[in-house]
Amino acid sequence: MKLLRLALPIVLVLVGLTPAWAQPELKPILEAASKEYAQAGMGAVMIIDGQIGEPQTVGTIGKGLDTAVPTDARWHLGSCSKSLTAMLAAVMVERGKLRWDMPVSEALAGRDVEIHPDYQGATIEQLLGHRAGLATKMVGRPIWRKLRRDGLTPVQQRHLITQTYLGEEPTTEPGTAFSYSNVGYVIVGHIIELMEDKPYEELMPELIFEPLGLASAGFGPPQGDDQPRGHNANVPMPPTHPSADNPEGLAPAGRIHMSLGDWARYAQIHLRAARGESFELLTEASYKQLHTPLEGQSYAMGWGRPDQPWTNGPALSHAGSNTMWRAVIWIAPGRNAAFLITTTHGGLSSKAACQDVLKAAISRL
Repeated sequence: MKLLRLALPIVLVLVGLTPAWAQPELKPILEAASKEYAQAGMGAVMIIDGQIGEPQTVGTIGKGLDTAVPTDARWHLGSCSKSLTAMLAAVMVERGKLRWDMPVSEALAGRDVEIHPDYQGATIEQLLGHRAGLATKMVGRPIWRKLRRDGLTPVQQRHLITQTYLGEEPTTEPGTAFSYSNVGYVIVGHIIELMEDKPYEELMPELIFEPLGLASAGFGPPQGDDQPRGHNANVPMPPTHPSADNPEGLAPAGRIHMSLGDWARYAQIHLRAARGESFELLTEASYKQLHTPLEGQSYAMGWGRPDQPWTNGPALSHAGSNTMWRAVIWIAPGRNAAFLITTTHGGLSSKAACQDVLKAAISRL
């Protein structure tokens, strides 16, 4: 199974938009894309004029299964989880436990991690901004087999990942180049759980999900007979199957799930903060840090910052897939709007399906 990867932002060139949208029209758009690209189930929700619309879903929870996707279904967000981990880091910064410029040598002092000399000065900001020089490959390496087979707890998996990758020579000098890597988020998640003496999987509900009202949020494939399933080669994967997701230790990089309604609420929080309207849970300074790209790149902390004609200024965007699901989010502060799309499949077909839904929705504004 392949590791989580960031999908490149969808490029749209659409102008002349006005804030008027009949929300029910999302369903035929989803139905058309689902049929065109053979997606078992899809979902979408929009925010227009700052207001969250009704989530829409089509299809069934899996190929060959009869259960329709419920509107409150929980969807695997893949790498769209990263911005939530970055928010957790911001909470720790505001509490004085972390600093954005804190080097890993300080953050992991006394934690039984041998750090390569060239990584000593790599910072929390660089880890979250994919600018720490970390290797990207994990699948196919001996560590992948250990994560899959050795019966390690999620915390132990993250410790192994931290030891392995920080013990190697960087692929580039930290701070000098963008290189997308899930490992940076795993390391930050591990640093925080070591500092708090509590697993990441307990810290996120306590410090992020519950305060933000994300009641449906959890980890891994959503459980339940009525919940959508990711697909491996068009075969729906039972959520309890060991290959239904990446190893549990990768949660900070991309194993969060939640409903479209909760994800839209999360998007609305960031939309309002980006517009300077309100700042929930974090200060204005923290949101600015999370939303500002690191120097020399267009990626911030868990957010790409593409600037398209239709967005009327820089957007907040990300896509996520563990190769069996896909989730796409676009927040356009300049339009006071957001678009969130999900599907039960990964691969190129799911990317095209989400792109078609996004284009069609925007063209009707």
